[in-house]
Amino acid sequence: MTSVELLREVGLMSDRLNIGHGNFTCDNPLMNYSGSHDLAIMGEHRCSISHCPVNVARRGRFLDNWESYRAAGVNIALGTDTYPRDMILQMRNASYFGKVASRNLKAATAAQVFEAATLGGAHSLGRSDIGRLAPGAKADIVIIGLTGRDTLRMGPVRDPIKSLVDCGIGDDVDTVIIDGVVRMEGGRIPGIDFAELQGQAQAAGDRVWGGWQNWDPLGRTAEQMSPFSFPRAN
Repeated sequence: MTSVELLREVGLMSDRLNIGHGNFTCDNPLMNYSGSHDLAIMGEHRCSISHCPVNVARRGRFLDNWESYRAAGVNIALGTDTYPRDMILQMRNASYFGKVASRNLKAATAAQVFEAATLGGAHSLGRSDIGRLAPGAKADIVIIGLTGRDTLRMGPVRDPIKSLVDCGIGDDVDTVIIDGVVRMEGGRIPGIDFAELQGQAQAAGDRVWGGWQNWDPLGRTAEQMSPFSFPRAN
């Protein structure tokens, strides 16, 4: 049986289940299955997927297709799963690849990917008090500037959601309020030195790459596993 059929068989398939990525169902044309019905099973149980469009696109894969998942009743939530940790970039890629994979310019609209990034995740958690601005919901608010940081990147703005999805980046986030508490203001998180944090992350990465062959089953180095884009000068 397929992985989705197995999840149903052991009783894990439900509206509280979130399948990571969820793109390699037997319905995907990259898979060699006949009589596929994974999406139908997932939709019947109203399960969710965590769609990470940048991650799967880098591997030459895609969600096939956005409209089919929605039509089946599958809840689509967005995730990042890789650098850059930029949910706005994920929305843009979800929209673009959703249109291409669906062969439909009206698929994966700005509104749909925005909902996936907000309400989709909330629904996956069984929460109605997050992901929205409404009476009784948590005071979770994200304020985003649409000036393009005083550049022409945004262009003229008519529909703020479309401009955000098509032209925005994570650095456009100005203020973040979580449950009524300001956690970011003016693009800065109090108490966080990002330069220091970046230095720590780089040092950790260098340690991993330097010892890559010690844990790779075939003893390959980082250069062998992931060659540089161009040869490095000696």
